[in-house]
Amino acid sequence: MINILPNWHPILVHFTIALYTTSFLLYFFVLIYPERSWARPCLTTAYVNLWLGGIFTVLTVIAGFYAFSTIDHSKVVHEPMQIHRNWALGNAFIWWGLALWAAIKRPEKNLRIVFFFFLIVAMSMLTITGLKGGELVYRYGVGVKIIDKIETGDNHNHHKHNTH
Repeated sequence: MINILPNWHPILVHFTIALYTTSFLLYFFVLIYPERSWARPCLTTAYVNLWLGGIFTVLTVIAGFYAFSTIDHSKVVHEPMQIHRNWALGNAFIWWGLALWAAIKRPEKNLRIVFFFFLIVAMSMLTITGLKGGELVYRYGVGVKIIDKIETGDNHNHHKHNTH
């Protein structure tokens, strides 16, 4: 597997995104339905996902720097890689700040809207950062092993052409 995946950034980043998104959604449900019996456990779970996301972010950033410095890339893709890196670092610091805020002093009812506002900003930045990372892979092929030719003996084509 190491030959196929020499960098753990793609795996770690998906865990990070899932943890932060889960935290965001749970927190949102608690804001909408604060008096429900499940609100308190959801709020605790939202915070735990936020804290785990903070831990995974450390690993994701380390793996991202490793990828940035080791993956072969052309001059054309160097600038988009730098932009993705800069967005990711800014994003990481916002999420770490939110995780620290929630760990030191969980936002009380009057600060929950302010905290949620910052969660919206962080989720927006996470989405943009993810799109920029996806663009590196799908538009520029960064980190993708290109297979020149596969000899399978058949032409597998999903597009059926009408010959009539």
